[in-house]
Amino acid sequence: MNLTSKNNPIITSDYIILQRPDERDLSEIMNLFDHPITSEKAKQLLQAAEAAWNEGSEYIFGVIAKEDMKLKGLIELYGEHDDSVMIGYRTMPGCRHKGYASAAVHALVQELMKEDIHTVYAAVREDNEYSIRLLENNGFEETENKDGKKLFAYQGNNGARLNEPAAHQLKVIYCAAGCFWGSEKAFKLLNGVARTKCGYANGILRNPSYEDVCAGNTGFRETVQIIYDPAV
Repeated sequence: MNLTSKNNPIITSDYIILQRPDERDLSEIMNLFDHPITSEKAKQLLQAAEAAWNEGSEYIFGVIAKEDMKLKGLIELYGEHDDSVMIGYRTMPGCRHKGYASAAVHALVQELMKEDIHTVYAAVREDNEYSIRLLENNGFEETENKDGKKLFAYQGNNGARLNEPAAHQLKVIYCAAGCFWGSEKAFKLLNGVARTKCGYANGILRNPSYEDVCAGNTGFRETVQIIYDPAV
């Protein structure tokens, strides 16, 4: 997987940056868990993450918010096998339910789809309703429920695609159907869809952030732009 073979890969979206954590993130890592840890423990965690990365057993990215360039959580890759991989994520207690984890999952999954990874798995406790909704809204589907845990899978479209027609044959439609990432996943699977793009529509700000839209007072709705061939 090319993504993890890079020394310091960086993945960006409108909202967050994913990159390998280092000692600049030490104070945030100390507060990553429900109970704070010492700086020594935080350094040990960073060292263990670096060693695992170098061994190829686990790859941990820091979730950095563009708004203040501070670490808000971690997202990891592990269990790589052929064209599949597992992911896990953790957000700092004070930063939960603010869209950071969802944005990180979306950014990482979309990057993995470019890297010949066709299935991304995630496991959550069956009573963790927030994580279940987060995965479902990002196009994951439940595949197994066992021993109090649910296994979810995001599967890329491995089917044959039609060659994209000339630009004058394509049409554009905008659909707002709740969370745009789940909607985008559904439309991407349809034959005849050439391209999709997520964004915000019909609001009052010039350049809204994901957090602005989630606040619910800007008038914006999460929207998917779908460019498609009407003949298909």
